[in-house]
Amino acid sequence: MDNRRYPRYPTDLTVNIHIDGGQDLQARVRNVSFSGLELACDRWVADQLLPPGHQVLPGRATEVRLTLHLGEGTVASLGASGEIIDARRLSQNVYHVGINLREFDVGAKTAFERYLQRCADKFK
Repeated sequence: MDNRRYPRYPTDLTVNIHIDGGQDLQARVRNVSFSGLELACDRWVADQLLPPGHQVLPGRATEVRLTLHLGEGTVASLGASGEIIDARRLSQNVYHVGINLREFDVGAKTAFERYLQRCADKFK
């Protein structure tokens, strides 16, 4: 049984991730929910997010910049900050990283909610 507070919706978005130290990384978003997202990335990106030997620690913040393709050729870039809550190695060079979204840039939360509604409408 899935005890999640919000449903997840499969998607395929580009996400730019800004981490402490000024480094910018890029990954794909596998699924989204109102509270967060799950990234798919390679080992190098995973190592930048969580250096080898480091565990997922509650409260480790990372700035996330999402590029959402909203249909009809519309692209919206929105920013949010969140914390890494999960990281899993699936194979030698495939990792999934969960990020809990905490704060959105001005206007970004509304755009994100509209995108989630479009995702939900696909599964009705």
